[in-house]
Amino acid sequence: MKQACCNRLLHPFNAHPQPGKRMVGLGAKALWELWQRTAEAERAKRLRQAQRPRGKRQAGGGRKQDAAVLGRLLVTLIYLRQHWTLQAIALTLDCAEATVWNYIHEMLPHLRERLPASLLEQWQQECPSIERAELEQWLAELPEGALLVDSWEQAIPRPTDDQE
Repeated sequence: MKQACCNRLLHPFNAHPQPGKRMVGLGAKALWELWQRTAEAERAKRLRQAQRPRGKRQAGGGRKQDAAVLGRLLVTLIYLRQHWTLQAIALTLDCAEATVWNYIHEMLPHLRERLPASLLEQWQQECPSIERAELEQWLAELPEGALLVDSWEQAIPRPTDDQE
């Protein structure tokens, strides 16, 4: 990713802080702190890789990244917050979709370590399974009235050839 593209991504934070914050979900100060911590983790990772014995083929080989940590971090935050497709981000930054995919999947572990999960994700991690009795108790505590259930993911019985 060229420096000019990274500058285009940073422009909203300098010119208009509120829309910039809405774009990635972090204010300028929080983004700066996240960038510094991620850059430090990247430096430590590269140092560990340099200290390992070299082999013919090793993890982390191949073409080296040409984008700075901040650019890769911004691409990942925009992808997660705005739900842009890889193609849209690649066209905006004038790079390949595979490059965008690499940036995102490289930065995701850093973001998982440094940013808190949503309350729903935290609850799901703490309580991976809900007992049937607990669910029935929660439903009993709901006030009287209609309950809307999202049935998008429910299996629908379909006729087979034998049933026609």
